[in-house]
Amino acid sequence: MIVGVPVVLAIALLLWASHRGPPRIDGDWELVSINGDSSVLAPDGSPLGLVGSGDFVIVESGCNTINLPIAENGDRLFGQGVSTAIGCDGLVGEFEESYVRLLADVEIADQDDETLVLVGAGVRIVYTASD
Repeated sequence: MIVGVPVVLAIALLLWASHRGPPRIDGDWELVSINGDSSVLAPDGSPLGLVGSGDFVIVESGCNTINLPIAENGDRLFGQGVSTAIGCDGLVGEFEESYVRLLADVEIADQDDETLVLVGAGVRIVYTASD
C-alpha cells in the first residue's frame, strides 16, 4: 500500500499535536468578563486577575490568591491548586467560591498578545493583557 505525502503529513501533525504537552499561559491578565457578563467585579473592588508563568497560574480571586498548575493530562486545564486561607465573608466569599468553581471547569486556553480566553463546559472567561 502506497501512502501519499499529504496523508503522511496529516498523520505526523496529529501525532505532534497529541504529544506536545499542556498549553502555556504567560503574562499578567485582568478579568474582563465571565460568560459574557462584563460587569464582573469583586464585591469589594479587589483586583481580579491572573498571572501566568508557563506551567502554572496565580489567580487573584477577590480575597485569596490561588496557585493552579496547568494539568499535564485529563479533561481540565488546571490541576489541584493551593490557596491562601483568608476567611472571605459575605458577597466576597460567595463570589470567590463561584469564580474558583468556574475555573475548575476550564478545559482549554486561547492566548494572543492582548487576550486570554479560558473555555470549558458552560464557562467562558475573558481576560485582557495588563499594563
